[in-house]
Amino acid sequence: MKYVLIIIFFYNSIHVSFSQNYKTINTISAKILKVYKKGDQAYKENQLKLAEEYFKKTIQKENHFIDSYIKLASINYDLAKYDQGIRYFQSALQLDSFYNNKIYYTLALSYYQIKKYDSAKVNMEIYLLSEKENSDLINKAKRFLPIYSFADSAIQHQVDFKPLLVNNLNSSYSEFLPSFTGDGKTIVFTRRIRDNEDLYISYKADTNWTFPQPIKELNSIYNEGAPAISPDGNILIFTSCDRRDSYGGCDLYISKKINGKWTTAINLGEKINSASFESQACLTNNGNELYFTSNRKGSIGGKDIWFSKKLQNNSWSTPQNLGAKINTIWDEECPFMHMDGRTLYFSSDGHIGMGSKDIFYSKLIGIHQWSKPQNLGYPINTPNDESSLRVDFNGATAYFVSDNESILNNQTKNLDIYQFDLPKVLRPNHSIYFEITVKDKLTLLPIEKAFVKIVNLQTNQVFFQDHTDINGQLFISIPLGNILGIHITKAKYVLLSDQFNSLELNLEYYPRKISWFLTKEDEEEQSIVLKNILFESNSVKLRDESIFELNELYLMIKQKSNFNIVIIGHTDNIGSEEDNLLLSLNRAQVVGDFLVNKGILRERISCFGKGESNPIDDNLNEEGRRNNRRTEFILSKNK
Repeated sequence: MKYVLIIIFFYNSIHVSFSQNYKTINTISAKILKVYKKGDQAYKENQLKLAEEYFKKTIQKENHFIDSYIKLASINYDLAKYDQGIRYFQSALQLDSFYNNKIYYTLALSYYQIKKYDSAKVNMEIYLLSEKENSDLINKAKRFLPIYSFADSAIQHQVDFKPLLVNNLNSSYSEFLPSFTGDGKTIVFTRRIRDNEDLYISYKADTNWTFPQPIKELNSIYNEGAPAISPDGNILIFTSCDRRDSYGGCDLYISKKINGKWTTAINLGEKINSASFESQACLTNNGNELYFTSNRKGSIGGKDIWFSKKLQNNSWSTPQNLGAKINTIWDEECPFMHMDGRTLYFSSDGHIGMGSKDIFYSKLIGIHQWSKPQNLGYPINTPNDESSLRVDFNGATAYFVSDNESILNNQTKNLDIYQFDLPKVLRPNHSIYFEITVKDKLTLLPIEKAFVKIVNLQTNQVFFQDHTDINGQLFISIPLGNILGIHITKAKYVLLSDQFNSLELNLEYYPRKISWFLTKEDEEEQSIVLKNILFESNSVKLRDESIFELNELYLMIKQKSNFNIVIIGHTDNIGSEEDNLLLSLNRAQVVGDFLVNKGILRERISCFGKGESNPIDDNLNEEGRRNNRRTEFILSKNK
């Protein structure tokens, strides 16, 4: 309230003319007016230097010519000479404080540019008190006020920011919109040479990047840019504009790497693309969700962030808007979903920030539920535009693009790629990057097109599912803090079931390599150990995380109608041998009952308990005991 009273008092006290002898375009001499009009014409033609010379001549002839001071102030604002512009504005105000109230609006913008936020706020408040007609400018002024307050606070509470130019990637041209593979060893980005934009790729060797090379298979006579490379490096989605197969303007295209070569890019289709603008795609850690920027029908403001899910037939679902928590009536762009699967970084001029486009982050806190976006702070964000933030899989190193001359004394005025240590408070959740390989247990050869399904056992939701490539490999990022079940299937191989708790893994950030080995099916008898059928301690009550595994087991048994099922329960050595024998039998019978209730005939099922008599690991530690607590299934062909 005190602040408002000060503004009102200041407004009333200055609402006077300090000089009754100033001149305007209506009272100035014809000779000076002729020079003024020449300056005005040059200004309209954007010949700012020439216009400045004319206006200076007028005030040399008549130093009380208020219109020339206003013009000179506007020219210096346009030339980013804010201090000089402020002096000209002040000269005009000394002649008449309310000859033109828009002076206060532009004066506020000028103070903002030189980081004098209190003065910016005062002048914008004065403008709002005096303006009654220009509703568009009033709305803009109201929007600026919280920006000035935020900027003032952000500069007083700066985040640590020491950017470095990324070696070998940048040139005398502009480089922007980078995208990394999951292991951080491959980068794809856009390079603009004159008016042509193409895709370039580089690989990290030790700590240095190789000199970027154009992706010849994908670059064309059109512009290609804004790439999104999948975590495994085998899929590339990018933007291209005005192609013959375009649905309108800029569309998203997809290419796959096969035998080391990129396939001909294909338009992602009319579900993803529209007659509007689609660009700046990002693939999630499992490759099953696509985030992108569009101003399509249904957008909340200008450009919004949308997402789509990959369907089982490898097509994409109808895109959904991320909603009003993320998108505003202004522009949201450059989405980047980190490999933790929960932290979204994006650029916006709609959320409160430093004034132009700032970088924000939001956390996924439920199904399509987002936390309030947080500004990354100053000096990561400045009064200039910031965008294209990417965070490495380790969560500690961030990359961004800027042409800000204040960064490392950038004299090129081109966009360059920088990196910096991301402050801990701004980092995503910890995650671990995996390189999964599936092999034949006997031959040790890789198995192509093995189906890998990873399930969050705490929610029974499928976290990831895909087929291995020609090398039997998959790449995936696993967020820490989850108990995950692994199911691997392949025709003519025995189902593999495994489990791990990501909190128990080594928290080193380098990519972890894990191999699983599949056993060929025996035509007469198959033995399967399922590690995700879990019971409450010393109980026959199934834990919730067992349901998914049991459903998978049911589907497999349903397909093998000519096999009978033997279910064998096993325990560790905790407790008496007699109790463990009974417990193991009862647990086997609970599993059998589950299958019968699902529709498997009772006569196909036999249940046994072996207690602690048949361990497969040492009972001296918890890991060994956990391995011994298992449910085994033997499928025998009907005689």
